[in-house]
Amino acid sequence: MSNDTEPTTAIVPAQPAGIVRAVVGPEAMAGALEEYRQLQAVLDRAMPETIMLLDGKPFRKKAYWRAVATAFNLDLQLVSESRWTVNNDWGYDVVYRAVAPNGRGAAGEASCAASEKRGVNRRGEPYDHATVHNVRSHAHTRAVNRAISNLVGFGEVSAEEANEAEYTSARRTQEARARPTQESAGTHPVCPKCGSGLWDNREQRKEGSKRPAARCRSKDCEFVVWELADADALFAPPAPRHHPTWTQDHKLYCASLDAARPMLAAVGVAPADGQTTYDAVAAACEAAGLGRPSTWERADREAFLSDIRTGRNPLKPEPSSASGSDDIAF
Repeated sequence: MSNDTEPTTAIVPAQPAGIVRAVVGPEAMAGALEEYRQLQAVLDRAMPETIMLLDGKPFRKKAYWRAVATAFNLDLQLVSESRWTVNNDWGYDVVYRAVAPNGRGAAGEASCAASEKRGVNRRGEPYDHATVHNVRSHAHTRAVNRAISNLVGFGEVSAEEANEAEYTSARRTQEARARPTQESAGTHPVCPKCGSGLWDNREQRKEGSKRPAARCRSKDCEFVVWELADADALFAPPAPRHHPTWTQDHKLYCASLDAARPMLAAVGVAPADGQTTYDAVAAACEAAGLGRPSTWERADREAFLSDIRTGRNPLKPEPSSASGSDDIAF
């Protein structure tokens, strides 16, 4: 009889599934979130130029996420990169993995399309920044940001991921951007007595005509203005009206302009003695025919700030094409 025994198999009954519980307690989790928010507040104060406003909400750019990666000592690893072509568009898909010192990791997937780098600027002129470098590096930046945020940033969306408004707002037509200027010009003033239109005879009056400088168009109304100064005041355009979002945004927007003063100086905008940064910017924008930022839509104010921060001059027309980089991989 052989001493060898044949292996036997036995059916092990399945264990009942238990409730998945958090590895750390609620206090520890709340503490980790609070620590991250404190770090975020410190970096926001130290690096205000990394904050981009989109629809009134702050989004943080790649320099912020690189600082977070340094603070947490994260290792960033490229997992994959692929180029794709669909119809008349092309772009890159990129995956990065962020790894913490304890071995825990998280992946970040992102894409960037060439069509995101093409459009029409605020003056109605086409531009094309769709170089291989710009599209590829933007995809890498998004993937790195996403990996860092997934691991330690509680999934916060970065500016490079959310900044579709930065490009789509630039595709607004010149008429849309000029709307505040057109509104500030106003329509012909009406007769304060009957509400009808007014005849503007100021030029004839200056040439010696005996007609009144202004007169009501209604034959049944006797309203007239003889003095040129009074007529000029009557026909003066109304003050530009603030856009409704300005009330909510003006403090943060003015602070963002203050933080961007070195970049504004690079495009020739520098406050004079006793002048605020916003007043200097508003004067430069009015001189360029863009109207005051307080009359713009929120997306246009955000696009203006973005142009300044990325080295573009929003006060001058952009060339129809450019090969310069507006987004550099980490």
